[in-house]
Amino acid sequence: MRKIIFIVLSLLMASAVVYAAIFALSDTLHVQLGKYTFNIPKQYSQEGALPHWLIITPGLDDGSKDYLLRFPAKEIVAAIPGYKEMDGRYTEDITAILAVLTSVEVKRYEDSERYRDLWNATGSYLERIVELYTHKPWFKIYRKIEYPNSWAVVSQSPENGALLPKDTLDFWVAHCLSGNSPLTKSGEIAICDSYVFYEDIVIDFSVSEQNLDVINDVRSYLKNTIENWRVAE
Repeated sequence: MRKIIFIVLSLLMASAVVYAAIFALSDTLHVQLGKYTFNIPKQYSQEGALPHWLIITPGLDDGSKDYLLRFPAKEIVAAIPGYKEMDGRYTEDITAILAVLTSVEVKRYEDSERYRDLWNATGSYLERIVELYTHKPWFKIYRKIEYPNSWAVVSQSPENGALLPKDTLDFWVAHCLSGNSPLTKSGEIAICDSYVFYEDIVIDFSVSEQNLDVINDVRSYLKNTIENWRVAE
């Protein structure tokens, strides 16, 4: 009889543990992207609200699996001391796309050839305009027709005769687009699109220009967060 009672109690306790585990995971979404599974906290999910910049993001048009996320500025500031949380009434949350790439897309992200015109002042960059970036030894590169509203930011000068770097991330920082905003102190804002890429995973994201200086810290923060969510194979 005692043995039966012990078995029943053990089953009840096991059920309670399972229930508690399910309850604990109730705020987590199990997201399957390609061959990977991610346990994503619900508060970061932004599925169903694709931003305009995603439409022009390179590499996400060949059937890859992707997921829309938002990282609150307060959490980013805690992880990156140099990150600015606000600009007037504009909150510096980060919208990002997590994607698992196809082999074709991986090559596209690795290969810098899509920036050859920018680097060599050919094609649409034939009459390019190059300016020094304000806070870092970077450079702004404009198509003449888009000046001064749209520009690329690179970490190496394309004007010193150097060959186009083979790896995009050896020189590529972001692409920025300026516009008006009723929320910022100046009434203007520049949004810069960039990414962090590793293995066959890419995180495309945007920050305002006032946080571009810490973009490498942002890349590390996003990568580490995503890796913490990835379920070990």
